[in-house]
Amino acid sequence: MIISVDVGGTFTDIVLADPERGLTISKVVSRPDDYTADIVNAVETVLRKAQVSPEQITRVALGTTVGLNAVIEHRGAITAVLATKGFEDVLEIGRQKRPRLYDLFIDTPTPVFIAPRHRRRGIVERISATGEELVALDEEQVRRTVRDLVDNEHVEAIAVCCLFSFLNPSHEQRIREIVNEEYPGLAVSISSDVDPVFREYERLCVTALDAYLKPVMQRHVEQVNAGLRDAGLRVDLDIMQSRGGIAGFRSIVHTPARTLVSGPAGGVRGAHWVASRVGHPNIISLDVGGTSADIAVVRNSRIPTTTEGKIADYPVRLPMIDCSSIGAGGGSIAWLDPTNGLHVGPQSAGAQPGPVAYGRGGTEPTVTDASLVLGWLDASNFGDGQVPIDVEASHRALDTLGASLGLPAEEVAWAIHAITNANMAEEIRLWTVNRGYDPREFALVVAGGGGAVHGGLVARLLSIQTVIVPPTPGVLSALGILVANIEHDNALSFNRTAADTAPDDLRAAYDHLDELGSRQLAEERVAADQVRITRTADLRYVGQSYELNVDLRGPIDGSTVGQLVEDFHARHRQVYGQAAEDAPTEIVSVRTVHWSPLPKPATSPHEGTGSWDEALKHHRIARFYPEYPDGVRTPVFDRLKAPVDVALYGPAIIDQLDTTTVVYPGFLARVHPDGTIIMTAETPGVPVRNLLDETQKELVR
Repeated sequence: MIISVDVGGTFTDIVLADPERGLTISKVVSRPDDYTADIVNAVETVLRKAQVSPEQITRVALGTTVGLNAVIEHRGAITAVLATKGFEDVLEIGRQKRPRLYDLFIDTPTPVFIAPRHRRRGIVERISATGEELVALDEEQVRRTVRDLVDNEHVEAIAVCCLFSFLNPSHEQRIREIVNEEYPGLAVSISSDVDPVFREYERLCVTALDAYLKPVMQRHVEQVNAGLRDAGLRVDLDIMQSRGGIAGFRSIVHTPARTLVSGPAGGVRGAHWVASRVGHPNIISLDVGGTSADIAVVRNSRIPTTTEGKIADYPVRLPMIDCSSIGAGGGSIAWLDPTNGLHVGPQSAGAQPGPVAYGRGGTEPTVTDASLVLGWLDASNFGDGQVPIDVEASHRALDTLGASLGLPAEEVAWAIHAITNANMAEEIRLWTVNRGYDPREFALVVAGGGGAVHGGLVARLLSIQTVIVPPTPGVLSALGILVANIEHDNALSFNRTAADTAPDDLRAAYDHLDELGSRQLAEERVAADQVRITRTADLRYVGQSYELNVDLRGPIDGSTVGQLVEDFHARHRQVYGQAAEDAPTEIVSVRTVHWSPLPKPATSPHEGTGSWDEALKHHRIARFYPEYPDGVRTPVFDRLKAPVDVALYGPAIIDQLDTTTVVYPGFLARVHPDGTIIMTAETPGVPVRNLLDETQKELVR
């Protein structure tokens, strides 16, 4: 039996997979002041619900926001940077790129908060651009510097980034040894371990972030493991990585920067798994939580990854799922600018105080309040009944906002949704149309507590015909963690032109990475015959600023380099619309992912009733613009009783524990045998509302 937990800003989601009884899900309200208590509480809640004893659990996997929150809120460890003498200010100088070109008063877009000038020290040493030692490491200076930083600056972590250490890591490794000799418990991150690839600023950035997070993540993991032990579990914690694979907590504590987008990665992994089960290889995932909406594009059943990710405008050059987050969630606040223009987000009420309807002190109306006013959500069963809802408070808040606009609460609520959905649709356009993809060729997979509420209207804005609602959309990130593989990724700087690269050169580089990856999986207790390997390379045209990642196909032989170059040209043409096939190319770095599949959770087939009227719970008045602006008596169904493969025409609402699915006018919904709801937009020119059968017409009446 396996448990997975995803800690979100508003709710903590949890899934327990029982090989005999399938999945048990639960949600608990998040406590941002105590994530450990959240996780333990979630585990105990789902154990009680499933009537399972702690000793029966064989694995616990966690998606965590601890690292991301520490960076955003500047709550990491007191950190110092040791760099080659003369290069102490690389962290502050950055790349001299301006995110806002004409803003004369822009703050420094580099993470100087990690290590201000007095905690950045130059060390006498030098490695050449070909990897030879030019200046020996001054070990005594290292000792004096480290003592000063710890004794006088009270440093808790040290990041080490020397010039050309990706070619020769000996100086960085010796600095780490000296620090450990002087202060055995001090956290140390060296760039040749974290990101052994060229470009000094990016390498220093991610190494500094890694050191900044190490003590924070160490404390968090220790507390969670202790809490699980106190709850009676006898398992070690696995943690979701940004790339979409899990690893044991010891590996994560060693390189915590790999967890910075742990939660969103779980959502994309879960969306991919659900879509593959119903035969959709091309999807756009839209995960709408309480604070944000996460968006990713999966093409040809391949989850996209990138090494050019950013956290709060700071480069994080570690493999992560290529996704985007915008401030558009259930807790996003509606507000007026000085010209009385209505905006939604990115400010969020989160879980504390939360939407006005929560009754916890929130006074500003949110997207959730708007959904309640429109009649789309069931106030009596919100958040598994854990959150008492005051719909009248939502009405009063929207009435107050509407007074400034001269609009009733219901029209303000619709306007809030229109703005929120437009923001989501625009972000999806950026991630599809701007990359040469037509969103109409994709299905939209909606997840999170709010995804199935917004999905139909977002799809309508993008002319997407199919919306997929997973069986448990509100806990899809936790489910994605449950179905993830064990993974370890590694990179090695190569820096040779394709013309100068022999097959033996590539083979030696990949052999080195294979040895490292195999050792990492052996430490995870994965048998050698269960290890799978994916090999890729980063290529560019000589002189180009950025690289493209290309798969290495087949065994390495005399045709491998030529095939890499050919595939690079094709990829370049796809991304940029052109390829300079006569230009010299360069293999910048080589990469591997060593992974092992874990058994996927057993899921029971959906056991619904024979018809939708048997699944009917009740009716309530709901408003759908422009079709029913004054409201319509809308049938509300129990998803657990929904019939398989029987058409349901909107407007309708489908209720379940972790979310609400709104079937808008113009959509038809069917339930797949595995419980997935597939909504299809109406045929152009044939309004679905004219196709209602007599039973449904009566339900709507």
